Amino acid sequence: MGFKLVATSGTHDLLAGAGVRVRRIDKLAEGRPNIGDLVTNREVDLL
Repeated sequence: MGFKLVATSGTHDLLAGAGVRVRRIDKLAEGRPNIGDLVTNREVDLL
């Protein structure tokens, strides 16, 4: 379906360890770009 997955560190590690292609993104307090930036910039369609 053309989904691109983005996840914070723990979820990223779990998914990547299972062979899922996923991009790691920082949490709000960890730096930038972070998940809030993706939401603000309308770069995500589903949370």
